[in-house]
Amino acid sequence: MNAAKTIFSEQSGSRTAASPLATATHQSITGCLFTDIFMYLKAREPQCRVIQAPFAVFFKNAPGTCLQPDIIVVRDEDKLDDESCHGAPDWVLEVVSASSRETDYGKKLGIYINSGVREYWIIDPEKKLIVTYCLEHPDVPSIYRFGDIVKSVIYPDLIIDSSHLNQIKFKKAADARDRDSRDTVSSLTLALKKALAEAGCQDTIPAGLIEAVIKKELRTADLQTDFFPPVSQEPDHSAAAGTTEASAGSSGTASGLSEAALGPSETAAGLSGAALGPSETAVSLSGAEAHMPGLGSGLKAAISGLPEAITDPAEAKAFIQEHFAGLAAAKNKSQLLKAAMSALKGRADGKIISEAVTELCI
Repeated sequence: MNAAKTIFSEQSGSRTAASPLATATHQSITGCLFTDIFMYLKAREPQCRVIQAPFAVFFKNAPGTCLQPDIIVVRDEDKLDDESCHGAPDWVLEVVSASSRETDYGKKLGIYINSGVREYWIIDPEKKLIVTYCLEHPDVPSIYRFGDIVKSVIYPDLIIDSSHLNQIKFKKAADARDRDSRDTVSSLTLALKKALAEAGCQDTIPAGLIEAVIKKELRTADLQTDFFPPVSQEPDHSAAAGTTEASAGSSGTASGLSEAALGPSETAAGLSGAALGPSETAVSLSGAEAHMPGLGSGLKAAISGLPEAITDPAEAKAFIQEHFAGLAAAKNKSQLLKAAMSALKGRADGKIISEAVTELCI
């Protein structure tokens, strides 16, 4: 549940459950049903009250229980005050959401029936079903599909045509990470364009190149984070899943180096012998080594054979070229630097590693 989207809560006994913001589909269905019921009651039983959530309902036979049904119908106005309903409503309707499915079909059903709710409807947008219960026969629900004519038990002449519920459709909300990525790219693009304009050189850069470069660098940074875990984290003893397709890298979900990042000599199953050099054969860099997270056992052995301190840039360059040939061949400087820094940490000065990487990527 996204805490940032919490607006109210329900309490059952000593347990309080926060409720996330409702979706457009949920609210639209609730609004349609509320309107149908309201117009009927206005003409037939104006003394009845139909109320939408969020509105608290306290059940007298269930102390400490406060629920907020999506729609309630209350005939006895003495149960109502301006803030809540005290006692069971006559009719309760719940529109199922991803976070409420289990409780709507389970715990709430028990509470409503045991508390004297005369009629209970569960409207399920995902399954396109309407399930109705009545107090007289709680074990025998009636099941309707969206599009059916649905009749109320306590109002026999109230007939609701549910076909309009089929027309309620909204596109899926973008994943939060996708939205953040787009916002980041947009902000960086605007900032860089502004800087280039102030420097008087924006006109010399092809349209779209700035955004393309930013996206590529952010994708590379994402891959680095996934592939080389922090030294402080616990070792991962699970089997390596291998690298993902290049498209996964672009969406920020890659769990390893993508084919595009590694270069054409790499295979999708992991770093091949050609990439790592003759001393490493198809090593899966899974982060399973306790003291060198992110490094395969063969590469770890090669590092252990190095001098305690590497002061010769040529020696660092030779090691990097041998064990990260694929990255060097692809001229992927930022990725190669990250790999080299991780492998030679504590053995070579950062300046020496940087010089070696720069020479390899020229």
